Amino acid sequence: MFTDIQGYTALMQQSEREALEIRERHRKIFESITEAHSGQIIQYYGDGTLSIFDSTVDAVKCGRDLQRAFLAEPPIPVRIGIHTGDILLSDQDIIGDSVNLASRVESLGVPGSVLVSGKVAEEIRNQDDLRLMSLGRFQFKNDDKKREVLALDDPDLVIPRKKDLKGKLQRPGWQGKLFRSPALAGFIAVIIVLAGIWLYPTLFRPNTNELAVLPLMNFTNNETDEQLVNGLHIALVTELQKVGLVTRGITSMLRYRNTDKSIREIAKELTVGLLLEGSVFRADEQLGINLSMIDGKSEHVIWTRTFEEDFKDVGILYRKVIGDVADEIQMAMDPELEARLNRQQQVDPQAYKAYLTGKQYWYQLTRESLELAEQYFKRALAYEPEYGPAHAGIAAVWGGRLQQGMVSYADTRETITAAMAEALKYGGDLAEVQFWQGAFNTWWEWNWEDAGKAFEKSIELNPNSPETHAYYSHYLLTMKRPEEAMQHAEIAVEQDPFNGLIRAIYGMALNFSRNYDRAIQVFEDPSKQVPDDPIALSTLRTSYHLTQQYDKAIRIWERSYMIRRDTVAANLVHEAFADGGYHYALEKLAEFLIERSRNAYVTPWQIATIYTRAGNKEQAIDWLEGAYLTHDSNMPYISIDPIFDDLRDDPRFISIMKTM
Repeated sequence: MFTDIQGYTALMQQSEREALEIRERHRKIFESITEAHSGQIIQYYGDGTLSIFDSTVDAVKCGRDLQRAFLAEPPIPVRIGIHTGDILLSDQDIIGDSVNLASRVESLGVPGSVLVSGKVAEEIRNQDDLRLMSLGRFQFKNDDKKREVLALDDPDLVIPRKKDLKGKLQRPGWQGKLFRSPALAGFIAVIIVLAGIWLYPTLFRPNTNELAVLPLMNFTNNETDEQLVNGLHIALVTELQKVGLVTRGITSMLRYRNTDKSIREIAKELTVGLLLEGSVFRADEQLGINLSMIDGKSEHVIWTRTFEEDFKDVGILYRKVIGDVADEIQMAMDPELEARLNRQQQVDPQAYKAYLTGKQYWYQLTRESLELAEQYFKRALAYEPEYGPAHAGIAAVWGGRLQQGMVSYADTRETITAAMAEALKYGGDLAEVQFWQGAFNTWWEWNWEDAGKAFEKSIELNPNSPETHAYYSHYLLTMKRPEEAMQHAEIAVEQDPFNGLIRAIYGMALNFSRNYDRAIQVFEDPSKQVPDDPIALSTLRTSYHLTQQYDKAIRIWERSYMIRRDTVAANLVHEAFADGGYHYALEKLAEFLIERSRNAYVTPWQIATIYTRAGNKEQAIDWLEGAYLTHDSNMPYISIDPIFDDLRDDPRFISIMKTM
């Protein structure tokens, strides 16, 4: 760990007494907190320090606690950088590439920040209380490759803005020549010192660049507009995400509708610095939103604004909101994303209202809600036939039905292919269209190369979409890229922590990575549990199976069928388990579903996975071959799902893998 007091030399020139007092207070804080975290101070470098730790977790927690202490009034402007690796320690010194890299990571920081290398991030990724935000990849001086640097994402700490990331970086040739002039270098140094003094009061602005948009209140005097208001909430969150604002996902926000919790409690649960709350009003085709921006810690109202436009110009309204929010948190929007927002398509007000309502129903993913979503998307297309998002909505409805096992691939392919073609034709530059194209190519078309391109394009268009990061993580896992996959899975669950679907996808990723205990912990977390969520329950029973907790697994099987009101299957599992144990019960369940499939649709994949768990390899592979022939959308998971580990040496299984 390297630390450095920023602006210390300039302060010494202004007031030597004040500078020495700051250094003395810095050392007292540093020594007590470092000792508490079992660290060893190797050297003081005037206004900086070098220390080492036996534990990476201890080092990062020490950095966090140091900054919390340094930020207390009166603040000490300290930068902290941490790297892990081999070192050579003598009585007089500590040397090694790891020391140099830690120094360079620290140089990128700003007062109040804790920056870590990618190696540190890998070692602490399972620490729930140590969340990180990637700042990008950088090439440091005298280093032959780019390295990822991440900031500790803590409500009490500062996350550097990209424009503030200076540090000891490799510079283009002309810059090196420019600074060879002593006179010019001296002039620039004076400017930097003066700028530092001028900016000093703003260096300790709270980290408020992550926000949450609370559910909007309906002030339209019309109860039938409730779905419209909900749809506007979804759209506002989505548009804020698209321009790079780190905004918590929509599903996590819906739990705060009609909540009794305070702003401070909500901000703490979501680990955000700012909240937006507001209401929607309308008069004929005029649409308005009243918004207040509130500091999550103090509950102080920072500003209150009213935004009003014609309904057909709702894109202009969003641009105004986004511009004001970005200005307030001092964030420079990406010019390309801003330009794309400015080019938003004007849309018929009735089409837009129908689309937003359909999207709200789609999020529920029930048989009934998907029927309603399809009706509203079709209504939107009746008003605006070339409205790309509504075509994507039709594809999403059939994707939802496939995801929930309501229909087969054969029943959906023609419809979903046609819908995706229309969506790409009229909205190929939209993030949600590219997201669905990625999903379509991964799980339905098995077109791996085009799937990756679509997901990457979607993230480029909207870097903060939880759904895209979540599904992309599974694509990456099937492509045997686990480290990248887990990064995206963790981003998704950070952005939408109370979304049952996102948490289920995250838990599945942990299972696929053989991190079973952590997966169980995710699903058993009472503060974030979604009662009776079918995907979460399915993954939890797999975790119990893989850890041989068969009693718990069978109870989840029973519960899953009871939720579907399938008492026949639930009773069969219960009685068979009592008669012959876990594997016998699953064997009987598979036989029961085979019989049922003669009269109703049952996915071959489901039968195959039940036989796999029962230990019947021959039947499992028979049904996997059937799942392949019927193009079951779950088949990509055979490359990574641990339940198939016992089948991987079988020639027939190898043949399926090669064909896939």
